[in-house]
Amino acid sequence: MSNVMVVDAANELDTVEDIEMFWTVGDERPHVGRAVLQHLMHIAAGDCLTWEHGGPVVHESHVETGTAPMGGGLGETLLYETAHPEPVTLPRRYPEARRIRCLGGMDPSPINGVVKGLGQAIESGSMTSDEAVDFMVELCNMRVGTPAGLRHAFSGMIGQVRRGESGAGELLKLLGASALRRRHTWQGGLLARVTGTRNGRPAVAVRRTPISGPESYLVSSMAALTGTACAAFMVLALDEAGKRTGSFAPEDWAEPEAFCTALECVGTPRYEIVESLH
Repeated sequence: MSNVMVVDAANELDTVEDIEMFWTVGDERPHVGRAVLQHLMHIAAGDCLTWEHGGPVVHESHVETGTAPMGGGLGETLLYETAHPEPVTLPRRYPEARRIRCLGGMDPSPINGVVKGLGQAIESGSMTSDEAVDFMVELCNMRVGTPAGLRHAFSGMIGQVRRGESGAGELLKLLGASALRRRHTWQGGLLARVTGTRNGRPAVAVRRTPISGPESYLVSSMAALTGTACAAFMVLALDEAGKRTGSFAPEDWAEPEAFCTALECVGTPRYEIVESLH
């Protein structure tokens, strides 16, 4: 869905220079699958293939940051560059782009510190990926994990505060809520920001999911957002049957307006789908 939002935003511009995609997911404890946590550990540290200065480059995941005005009540949110596939495929459509990157993170913010601490422990050999996932499973089920996991998690959160990426108050609030076994109201969503030119002048185009939370349809959880988008793509694919053959990334074949119509076909209210910021 992020890829299609990029195309929609880029269509506003005459030239494309920078493409940024942002995602946020919220507190889903205890309903977090092990595969999700394995993916999270994979993108928490290590190599991150991205696009910079007009060509492919490898960064270290979860180091570079950026902010975006996320919808769904989140507001301006600091997120981390992550090893997601969008910057791998989008350069084929926008080869002239100077930079294409994907940034993501968790709500509440201190969980990003936990993820960072565990990712660094995996990279240094202090923990295995399975051990880190085991610790996250315990955490998601409101249980205290292993001493090693706690040490690396606290190290990551403290480092986050020291770098100014999260406040000490946010950290204490999270620890207090966790001690009382309280969950945070789910907030999350997607945003695509494309910069370039329009009519010879610098311009920015932004698309984002406008609302989120338990009462929403499309962005009530990570599963709802992912599954609903997949269902919409299948509606489009069935309509395309027999018209083309091969393997395509979303931006290669799914037109934004048709995709939004498909989201409506699978139950999404129109006002929940995508909004433009100017």
